[in-house]
Amino acid sequence: MARRRGPEDIHELLQAYQAEASAEDRTHLKLLADTIRAQGTPERFSLRALQAPGGALPLLDAMLDTIHAAPTRVKNRPLGAMRRLLAHLRDAFLMELDEEALPRDIPDISLRRLDMLKYLHTPKTRAQLLSRYIISERTLRDDLNALEMGWELLGSTVRIQREDRGGAISYNSTAHPLLLMLNLTEVYALAAGFPQTAKGSVFEEMAAYLSRAIQSQLSDYALGVLEGASSGAAGGVEPRGMHHYRPEQDMLAQSRQSWLIYMSKRAQRCRVHYADGRGGTAVAEGELSVSLRDAGRLLISGHPEEIPLERVIVFEPLDEYV
Repeated sequence: MARRRGPEDIHELLQAYQAEASAEDRTHLKLLADTIRAQGTPERFSLRALQAPGGALPLLDAMLDTIHAAPTRVKNRPLGAMRRLLAHLRDAFLMELDEEALPRDIPDISLRRLDMLKYLHTPKTRAQLLSRYIISERTLRDDLNALEMGWELLGSTVRIQREDRGGAISYNSTAHPLLLMLNLTEVYALAAGFPQTAKGSVFEEMAAYLSRAIQSQLSDYALGVLEGASSGAAGGVEPRGMHHYRPEQDMLAQSRQSWLIYMSKRAQRCRVHYADGRGGTAVAEGELSVSLRDAGRLLISGHPEEIPLERVIVFEPLDEYV
C-alpha cells in the first residue's frame, strides 16, 4: 500500500488545515494564501524551508500583513485565525513561530496602557505602536496623550516622555508597574522594615520614599495597623492622591543617592572625591557599584578599597543619563 504523501508547502498545508477550520477562519486563511502568492517567492514557503531555523519568519510576516489589511474594528478576527493557525503549525510541524510577534487585542484601557508602559521601555514610534496593538489611530492618540499628560493609576500619576530627534518622534517610558498583591505582613516588611535596614546605606533615601509611596496606596485599616505598630516606623504617611510617579530624569536631578544607585545599576563611570580617613582627600575613577557585603560602601572598578558613603565629598558622573 502506497504511503500517503504529506503537505510539501504552505498552500497544501493550509488546504488540509482548512478542512477543520471554521467558515470565518477559512476566509482569513484564503487571504493569507493570497498574500503569500503575491510575494512571488514559493521556494521560501516549502515545508522544508519553513521548518528550518528562522525559516518561518516570512510566513509570520505574511500573517501580520493579513491582520493589518483588515479594518481596525474587525482586526481581532484575522488575529484569532492566525493565532490558531500558528499554534497548529508549531505543534504539528515544529515551526519556530513566536506568538508574541502578533498584534495584541487589549480592549480594556487600563490593561492596554499598562502593557504600553512596559513596551515603551525602549522608545517606539506611533507606527510601531499601531503594529503592536489592534486599535485605531484615534485610540492610540488618546492613550499617548493620557500617558504624556499624566495617567492616574492606583494613587500614582504615571507619565511617559515624548522624544523628537531630528523630526523622528518616539515615546519612552521608565515606569515599571509591578502591581504586587501583598498581605499586610509583607506590606509592613516593605514600608517599615526596608527603611530601617537601609539606614546608613546608599538606599536610605530611596527606601524612605518607597515607604511613603506604598503607604499612600493603603486602606485606612492598613494605615491604622502600621501607625499602631510598636516600631513607629510608619510615620510620615503621604496624603492620598499626593504620590506621583517620578521619571528617572527627575529623580536623578533631585538626589545624589539616586545618581549613585542609577550609576551602580548600569555600572557606569564616575569620579568620586572622598575623605581618605587621614585628614586628606582622595579621588577614585571608574565603574561604580554598591558593595554586596555592605550597602553603605561603594566600589570603584580598579580601585583597591571600598569607599564608605559618609566619606564621599563630591560625586561626578562621567556618563550622561541615557
